[in-house]
Amino acid sequence: MGGAQETGDVEVTPLLAPLTADQRDLLGLLERTYRENKVWPPWQFVEQSMDLMGLDAMGVMTSLPQLGKKHGIYGLTYGLTWSHGMVGGVVYQPSDPVGLTMLGFHQVGASDIVDIFLRVLALACRKLTSFQPDPKGVVTLELTSDEVFAELQIEIQSASVSSGELYDLLEHEPAMWTGGRGRSQDGTWRWEVSRSIRPYTDVRTIEDYLSVVTQAAEESAQQVAQMVPLSLPFPYPFAESVEYLQPAPAFEQPLFTPQVPLLGSAVDSELWEYVRPLVDEGRWEQVARESAAFVETRARLWTGSNRDALDLMSELLAPPRNKGPQDRQTTALHNEQEGWHLMARGFFQAVRNHVMHNSVGTEEELQYGLGALGTASLLVRRIREAAAQASSGGGTADGSTP
Repeated sequence: MGGAQETGDVEVTPLLAPLTADQRDLLGLLERTYRENKVWPPWQFVEQSMDLMGLDAMGVMTSLPQLGKKHGIYGLTYGLTWSHGMVGGVVYQPSDPVGLTMLGFHQVGASDIVDIFLRVLALACRKLTSFQPDPKGVVTLELTSDEVFAELQIEIQSASVSSGELYDLLEHEPAMWTGGRGRSQDGTWRWEVSRSIRPYTDVRTIEDYLSVVTQAAEESAQQVAQMVPLSLPFPYPFAESVEYLQPAPAFEQPLFTPQVPLLGSAVDSELWEYVRPLVDEGRWEQVARESAAFVETRARLWTGSNRDALDLMSELLAPPRNKGPQDRQTTALHNEQEGWHLMARGFFQAVRNHVMHNSVGTEEELQYGLGALGTASLLVRRIREAAAQASSGGGTADGSTP
């Protein structure tokens, strides 16, 4: 992250520094397009529109200031724009949406959107600081769209923002990347307010907000630096555009061979495409939660079952019931199947506990997210095989008749 620039006695961080003319054109294009269409434009639209203006869209995008940029997909990254482009937004597909963050809205003078965000953030913080704990059980705090609209109805209507659109605007902010959240088909939504939002309690301005996010990015960078690095020191499609962390001196060989792209090829392909946008944005707590959601929804799709996740794992992965003496090979197979069964149930119980109680601190979120992603990848492949076997054999995994 670049240091702050000094103007007289006032410190100006790079993300709040004046934009170049080209940067203003890009951000202005995004804001106008969103206001007119209520959706963020795909990269193809952005690139072609900038071409017609005589500007290089990719060059302008990469010139925008960003927190945590040098860490690629590792650690918290935040800037004036967001995208689902590959490898931290360095390479875009034509269909990848490109949008503004709250800092981006601020830089183009969209004070109505920024003010709504700051008010919503204040509502969430007030809910956390004012609740009374229950000595007999855990209290789940949630901020709902109904509460927000009741409090900010005039401001939201003035900005012509619907409930679903407000959710889309909020979800790309680091303050929203903690706790469970979700949106219903009717556009209403809920956001679980966890203790991780406490640093934002005193935020009143966009400058205050950036200060907290900057601190979070610095802590995330320290966390990454303390981990065993992953590296691709040999030719790789994105090697020239991404600054990968280099291996620690104690390791003479790379942890990944040149033929194995980082993370993507090590994870089930369907699961990877599902969580890739979250990985690109460093939203590791959500990576864990959405990885579990992917396993559960795919298992239900493959089996046609609507059972609870834990029961569903037993239905698919529990070994056949013992029906008499078994030889050593059969016993070993039974133990292996039981291992997968217990692993699946334990995974869902662990992730659920984390979501309910926010038991993993900020320092461990990266390790937690990576671990959950790897476990989910193993499970989804095993469940896919088990579902196929059950379908072809006409029975369930435990040997009973459906």
